[in-house]
Amino acid sequence: NECELTFTKVDGTKRTMPCTLDAKRLPPVIVKESAKEKKPNDQVMSVFCTDKQEWRSFRIMNAEEIRVIVSSNFAE
Repeated sequence: NECELTFTKVDGTKRTMPCTLDAKRLPPVIVKESAKEKKPNDQVMSVFCTDKQEWRSFRIMNAEEIRVIVSSNFAE
């Protein structure tokens, strides 16, 4: 699905972001070598922002509303 997520950013401002985790709408995966491995953080979620066409993350506890704006067609 494509959703509209409203959350409070770390700086205290509100943000409403159209986003998705639908594999059909995500960009191709590009594997980059990194000097340091990131530790998983179960308090933060990454989503693909459909208006910026970039990955964004937010603190789960700061999410206020999630609304489905485009539903995936599971019959495909």
